[in-house]
Amino acid sequence: MNPSELPKMLDALRKINKSYPIVKTKVEESGEHIILGTGEMYLDCVLHDLRRMYAEVELKVADPVVRFCETVVETSALKCFAETPNKK
Repeated sequence: MNPSELPKMLDALRKINKSYPIVKTKVEESGEHIILGTGEMYLDCVLHDLRRMYAEVELKVADPVVRFCETVVETSALKCFAETPNKK
């Protein structure tokens, strides 16, 4: 991106934050602007609007990174017998 287009892109990111309430944007230490969203299709819509409606600048877009987390939500009714490396 041309450095002279940065103010236009920052203004467009502010508009995206207002138009898409689930989107979050952040700036990495490297200077990259990261857009966080709920899914690939949602982010495709955000990027489409960013390119066509708001910024009208050439953007470099990396492949999406999916963050996957899981957790236990309830206690199991079954007992689990397992060995651990520390024998406890």
